[in-house]
Parts: sequence; C-alpha cells; structure tokens
Amino acid sequence: MARRGMSLRSPSRAAVCAVAIAFVVVACGSDTTDTAETANSSTADTRATSASAAKPANVLAPDEIAHTTGGLDIAITSVDSFQSSMYGPLTVLTFQVTNTGLDVYEGFEWQTPVVATGSTGEVAQAQVSISEGLGAGVQGVIPPSATQTVRHGYVVDRAQLSNAVVSAGSVAWRGDFTTLPQQGIAPAPPAQPQSPPPPPPPPPEPVQSPVVGGVCASPSSIATDANTGADIVCVFMGANGGYKWVSSAPIIGTHNVGEPCDNSVDNVSKTPAGKAIMCVGDEWMYGP
Repeated sequence: MARRGMSLRSPSRAAVCAVAIAFVVVACGSDTTDTAETANSSTADTRATSASAAKPANVLAPDEIAHTTGGLDIAITSVDSFQSSMYGPLTVLTFQVTNTGLDVYEGFEWQTPVVATGSTGEVAQAQVSISEGLGAGVQGVIPPSATQTVRHGYVVDRAQLSNAVVSAGSVAWRGDFTTLPQQGIAPAPPAQPQSPPPPPPPPPEPVQSPVVGGVCASPSSIATDANTGADIVCVFMGANGGYKWVSSAPIIGTHNVGEPCDNSVDNVSKTPAGKAIMCVGDEWMYGP
C-alpha cells in the first residue's frame, strides 16, 4: 500500500536489524560510524538498546490494531487451519481493514502480507485460491468509515506461528499468533463428478383427429368428425368400451342445464362451457 502510506512511523535502523525483519520496508544498516566509539559505550547504554530492540515501537503484538498514517486500521482477527481443495493444508490469516481516513482506499494498493516463522525468519509461501476466498486482496474500494475482510492462505502449519512475524506493507506484528482465535473456515466442498445429461423426453404422441369410434377423454365434450364434418359427442360406452366419440344430432344453441325445453322441437344443445346437453321431457340435461 505504498501510495496510500500503509506505514507507521519509521523505525530506527538498529531496531529493525535487532528483530531481523528483513521484509519490513526499512533498510538495515549500522547507525555506528565509529567502531571505537561503540566499543567504549557504557554497559547501561547497551542494555537500554537491547531492551528497545526487543520490541520496537512500530512492531505490534498479534492482537494489536495497526493505525497507519494513510488512514487504515488493520487487525489480524483470526488464524485458521484450513484444508484447501487446491493446495492441501494451509494456514489462513484473516485481516480486518477499516478506512478511518477521508479518502477512498483503492483495493489495488493492498499488498499480500508476508509471514515469516521461527528464529531464522523463513518466509511461508502465499497461495491464491479465488474460489475459496483466499489471496484476492481488497476487492474494489473501501470508502471512508467502511470495513472489508481480507483472507490470505500460507503453506505453513498453524503451530509454527507461535514465533512469527507478519508484515503488511510497512506495518508488522510479531509474537505468538496461535493465541488468536480460529473462525473455523469451512473447506470448499469436494468437486462433484459430472453426471451425464438426462435423456431427452420422448416425443409426444401424435394427436388423433376426433372421428366416430375414436377414443375421447372428457364426457359430453363436443367435436367435429374429421371425416364427415358432423357434430360428435364424447360418451361413456361402459366398462369395456371406455369413452368414445359417437354421432350426434345437430347441436343447436346454448342453454344451461335445468332450463326448460320443448322436446318436440329441441333435441341437442350445449352449455356455455361447451358440453353437450339433451332436451329430456321439458328440461335440458346431460346425456345420454
């Protein structure tokens, strides 16, 4: 985050060399220009320097929040053991980044934090797995007063972080990171084998044109015989016959079931719903 100033106040060169943090962006060197003068330094001065070097002012404990001059508050909120589907066992560090400044923070300024372990400062390899939410950095921008959670995964056992240094830009944390909580990040679900696509549905059976003697489904339905053009009606022909189309007298007019009719004149009609009715006695009714 060089442009926004992801930095605390610059440490003394002697302090940085004393903690052997090569990746904190400060050049290591000697403040001593005169060897003889150093040799003559008092024991009290040497002890004071050692005490100061044990924890420089800008190297934080794992649970402390870094307040950068660029207007970011950065905290390491959890350290999780994680089983990546791509890389196997990783340790995931979760960073909470809050923009306390007045300007929008651009996500491209975020640098992947560096993790070094043990007395030798061995650097752990960072891995990127976008599908598992690891290593993508800050997404988009962080407006003023907004917070974004960022996760990074490293090829290192969580237990090895009992003596480690984590640096992000020019801020650093040092100590036992195993004391930080674990969030219990769920591993990515295993890839499911691709099942073959289902077979296409069978083509629909051809629709049969209604003809006398043909099968029908809805009793008292009305149709026109495809061969003759005459009116036909769907009638139940008994248990062995099922529903069949039968010839009908001409269907004339529209009436409701129960209305009066004259059987000397009226024969077959239909309801407003299109069902065939017969004039029986002096009343329209379904039939036969």
